[in-house]
Amino acid sequence: MAKFSYLPENKRYKIIHLKEEGYSMHQIAAKVPCGLFTVVRTLKRFSETNLIANRGRLGRPRKTSLREDRLLHRISLSNRKLDSSQILKQWTLTSNVSVCPRTVRGRLLEIGLRGCKARPKPLLTEFQRKRRLTWAGEHSLWTIKDWEKVIFSNESQFCISSNQSSAYVRRRTYEEFSPQCLKPTVK
Repeated sequence: MAKFSYLPENKRYKIIHLKEEGYSMHQIAAKVPCGLFTVVRTLKRFSETNLIANRGRLGRPRKTSLREDRLLHRISLSNRKLDSSQILKQWTLTSNVSVCPRTVRGRLLEIGLRGCKARPKPLLTEFQRKRRLTWAGEHSLWTIKDWEKVIFSNESQFCISSNQSSAYVRRRTYEEFSPQCLKPTVK
């Protein structure tokens, strides 16, 4: 067993509450099933810091500053289709940062940019968009009986452009259908 076991916050609250009610250390240790030293340590820590939760730990220092992280954010938003190693190359050219691609992915995740597959979307001109919108407006009041008379043909997808594989983009969760995060397809 470890030298110090973790004491949940609800038990710490209970220890402090019982002490404020006037119970002795031994009575508190009996009421809250824990050791006497745990009660003493919890009360001492509360009197020093006035906090019940654990204090934040420092950990390893970051290799990048906030300014460099903002630059990384701008680079990744300028071209969403770059992967972490390509972003790292651009980042090291503009600022003298020596990190690995895993650190780049971690920083982008902290910002909220995840690597996701780009959603396929038909490549449409402005004229085609307007025609679709007017068609949808004309047929918005159709009933189920009207739609049953329509025969939909089976559509096939033809490979016209060179890159038909799945493309990855860096996006936030709510940017799923943003124009920069879509992959145009031709049918």
